[in-house]
Amino acid sequence: MNKVNKMIDLVKALCCSTRDERREIIKRRISQLGLPLKVQEYGQLTNLLTEVRGKDQTDSVLISAHYDVHPNCGKFGGAYDNLAGVAVSLELLEYFSKKDPDYDLKFAFFDGEESGQKGSLYFLGKLSLQERSRLMLHLNIDGIGVGDRLAEESEFPVAVYITDSLAFKGYGIPSKHYFTLSLEDFDQLKSGILPKLTEKIHTPKDNFSLIEEKSLDMARTGLIDIIENVRRKNGTVRKNI
Repeated sequence: MNKVNKMIDLVKALCCSTRDERREIIKRRISQLGLPLKVQEYGQLTNLLTEVRGKDQTDSVLISAHYDVHPNCGKFGGAYDNLAGVAVSLELLEYFSKKDPDYDLKFAFFDGEESGQKGSLYFLGKLSLQERSRLMLHLNIDGIGVGDRLAEESEFPVAVYITDSLAFKGYGIPSKHYFTLSLEDFDQLKSGILPKLTEKIHTPKDNFSLIEEKSLDMARTGLIDIIENVRRKNGTVRKNI
């Protein structure tokens, strides 16, 4: 099975699953890759954490995607926001697990994003000062699988989504939120106009039928390049806290 078909099948499986079932899918995939798993529980919320060790373990990049779905999406909703993002993140995890990255890559699958970034805020509250000082960048994947453009939130004059990136920025940690959209929607956002796609988010219309194979593949390829070149492309300098 090729990578795109695998991501499509995973999005479909996630859309047909409860939150508990989605959690088990993620845990099983991490286990299959032979990577360490840390389960971080807070009340009814559960974050799932893993990592790929790099050649330089003094720096790290954190890649995150939330796996909870807004209650208004209904039983089979949440494909774009953000189950396709989870599928792409798991594909990135597999890709880098077979490489020797320049720096540590941390992966977080957050719960509670749709209830006020509760999972990511709990995670941040548990980070030591040393862990924060090593974190060059938080790369948040949220809103994936529609359109032919991979965009980053800061490219636009208006805020598009409220995401886990806000929690990280509140802690003074550099954070970039990546999402996909069509060229038409990209141009609208550049003009300060929210695209029509946002009308489907948090509704039953955000379902598997929205997801495009080419968009998933484009996101995967683009994010691999971004993650591999954090130091060079983003000019990120590790901060001492």
